[in-house]
Amino acid sequence: MTDLSAASSSPSTLAADTPVSAQRTARLTAFDAWRGLTVLLMLLVNNVALGSHMPAQLVHAPFGGMTLTDLVFPWFLFCAGAALPFSLAAMPRAGVTGWARVRRSLERAVLLYLVGAFLTSVTLGAFDLGLGVLQLIALATLGAALLGDCGAAGRRRSLPGCSWGTAPFWPMGGTPRE
Repeated sequence: MTDLSAASSSPSTLAADTPVSAQRTARLTAFDAWRGLTVLLMLLVNNVALGSHMPAQLVHAPFGGMTLTDLVFPWFLFCAGAALPFSLAAMPRAGVTGWARVRRSLERAVLLYLVGAFLTSVTLGAFDLGLGVLQLIALATLGAALLGDCGAAGRRRSLPGCSWGTAPFWPMGGTPRE
């Protein structure tokens, strides 16, 4: 005989039994639009080759000036940082905690760094592991993810030693205010 009790359950019961990966999460439309606009601008300023007909806003300004092109990297770094709390909050729901969480952050950073190194090497025509734009984003997000794991009061710390490692950043004696 088959058990039909699951079929007659209410939708809220079924949603609670659904695996986390199958549940859809709410998206911030404005944030997704901002990120998409930033990526579009990044592609535009890096891939437009119009020679002398290049609009002034698509060229980096001399030192001390600013154009639209000069804002793309900070905007993209802002998008990466603003998405980080959502990513860190989703990891425990997916069962990724402790050192596995740190490992996932490291894997993401290494992958982004290597993609950046590959693109830089192709552009230069020689192997290069220098600090390009993607490499800087990888290192900044890795640092923010590790500090984010250490920082919030009341949150379980995934990296052992976070409380003493970040002591200079906490007010009142090295522990977060509860």
